[in-house]
Parts: sequence; C-alpha cells; structure tokens
Amino acid sequence: MERMKCIMFGEKILDYWDDIMKDLGDIIAIPSVAQPQDGPYPFGKDAATAVDKAIEIAERYGIKTKNSDYYAMHAELGEGEENAVVMAHLDVVPEGSGWEYPCFGLTRATVDGEKRVYGRGISDDKGPAMMCVYAMKELLDSGVKLNRRIRVLFGLTEERGEWYDMNYYREHEELPTFGITPD
Repeated sequence: MERMKCIMFGEKILDYWDDIMKDLGDIIAIPSVAQPQDGPYPFGKDAATAVDKAIEIAERYGIKTKNSDYYAMHAELGEGEENAVVMAHLDVVPEGSGWEYPCFGLTRATVDGEKRVYGRGISDDKGPAMMCVYAMKELLDSGVKLNRRIRVLFGLTEERGEWYDMNYYREHEELPTFGITPD
C-alpha cells in the first residue's frame, strides 16, 4: 500500500507540467553565471536575478523563503527541530559555443522520437532545483503534515568550484540535520 501511495504522489506532480515548464523557462532565461561582486550582489546582478525569480516562484505557491544576502537562498516547508536540506544551485557555466538551440531559453524538441528540453542549466541544476520546488508544492497541496522542516537550498557558486555561497550560508544560517543533492 505504501508503494502505491508513493507512485500516486510521484505521478501527481505531472498535473503541474505546464506551470513547471513556464517557471523553468523563466529561470533558464536568466544567464546566472557567477560574476564578480556588483554593488550589493556578491556574484553579480544575473545571479541575484535568479535568486529573486526562485523566491518569486516558491512564494507564489505558499512556500516560505529566505534570501541570505544574495549568497544563497532557501525555500522551506514543515515544522520541527530537524531540517532536511536538498542542496541545488542556480548558477550555470558560461554559454560557450555549439548550441543548436538558444542557450538561455527553454526549447522543447523531439529527437529520434523522444521529447526533450534544452537550455543552459536544464539538468545542472536549474531543472532539478525547480522540480524540488514543485515537490514542495505537491507536499503543501496534499496536506501532508511534516514532522521536520524541509528546505531546498539554492547556491550560486557551484559551477566556479568555489564555496563562497555555502561558506556564507553556514556562517549565517541554521545548519541542516542532514541533506542530499539532486545534482
């Protein structure tokens, strides 16, 4: 019976498919390559714009958010002493060359009979990050009572191989009880 509930829950997220594609397209459109500090934005204006967009999306669905001074941000559900964290990132590597489709646009295409989506960050890590937000939305919509807090933590310097974002977060925010990453 538990397996059946899990399968049904997993399929339920498909009810949001059009919204997922719209939100994913909006966040893919942001060229959030971590840059040098620009005024109050430690990783540049584009990275800050990605944080603002992620906050907008999560809050639209009733999910609490916190911006950690544009070093990172998190979306959170639930109650309790413990917090389980899913760590994702909104930064991407520079555009480069050889793109068949627009780099900073979401393109749907059928290749060899298989439906695909293309855009910078679609699999690393904007796509997984948005799916985590939608999993939170489904938990909220389903009325599941959580006995711990669940956070999706969005970083901004993973692609640079630096941890300025997570180091800042660690120094200024509550540490997770445990965590995973969809990356």
